[in-house]
Amino acid sequence: MINYIILHGSFGQKDSNWFAWLRAEIEKTGNKCQHEQFPIGPYQNYRNWAKAMDEFKVDEETIVIAHSAAPIFVVRYLLQTGKRIAKLVSVAGFNSKIGHKDFDKVNETFLMNNIEGFEKHCAKRICIYSDDDPYVKFELSDKFADEINARKVVIKGGKHFNEESGYTQFPELLRECYYKLEEI
Repeated sequence: MINYIILHGSFGQKDSNWFAWLRAEIEKTGNKCQHEQFPIGPYQNYRNWAKAMDEFKVDEETIVIAHSAAPIFVVRYLLQTGKRIAKLVSVAGFNSKIGHKDFDKVNETFLMNNIEGFEKHCAKRICIYSDDDPYVKFELSDKFADEINARKVVIKGGKHFNEESGYTQFPELLRECYYKLEEI
């Protein structure tokens, strides 16, 4: 059985966007999917998210699907705890300020200057991002994909892959979540 974790981004809600749909699709396969509300707003910081993540089962058979600010949180968490996962699927991820005061303030504790060695903690890395994201510029997601040495999947017109962009389902993402142990 594969263990999946879905993480929302800054100011996110666990059942918004495509999150609940993806969880239901994963659970149809008989696999376990962990998906909880993490602290947001003034309570969003690395320490509080790490406490929440510590409650999850995280091991070498875990696939993490993370949106927006959550992918860099996962990178930092794995590097700081020494834990290893099978795959990270980053959706609109980044590792820098995005130029929005409120978001930059709550994201600042996640950002890292040096993510060297991350590959040792994550066997497969995939970054899905858009050519027209209004929040995270293409260049920021592209740079993040390079930093973690990930396979890049650019979706034209995907914006930020949220409800506002029409993403209540995300079949392209579901395909990237399928996993076989022998592939690692």
